Amino acid sequence: MIFDYRFIIPANKPKDDPFTRVLELAPAVITRIEIAFPPGCKALVHVQLLHENFQLVPINPGGDLAWDNRVYVDHPYYPLEIPTARLLFIAWNEDVKYNHQINVTIELQPASIAFPTRELYNTFKELYEYMKKVFGVPA
Repeated sequence: MIFDYRFIIPANKPKDDPFTRVLELAPAVITRIEIAFPPGCKALVHVQLLHENFQLVPINPGGDLAWDNRVYVDHPYYPLEIPTARLLFIAWNEDVKYNHQINVTIELQPASIAFPTRELYNTFKELYEYMKKVFGVPA
């Protein structure tokens, strides 16, 4: 699944009153994040992505991305559960004259695809529990 967002960050939008949007996603595993800073941003637009109170992009708390003509790409393999399948996009713009567009793309995969060994482990665990119950296999 791919979720794609485009945000216009207003000129002169300060850090202490940032532009924020909630990105509603699906319960799955984030396998890829792209944040595109088109030409002209000149590292004046700053971006962060948070899940709950955990800063996901960039990973260092309090840090931010601020680039020009560059696409940030990460493969975090970060699971999202049903009640919290959303991210908080935060941005501010130090450019006093121009608005800037930031593009955000989030790719998600089901846990069974993103973590195949975990799914296999759970399957064997269930099979073992069943065999214990039915055949009296010792623990």
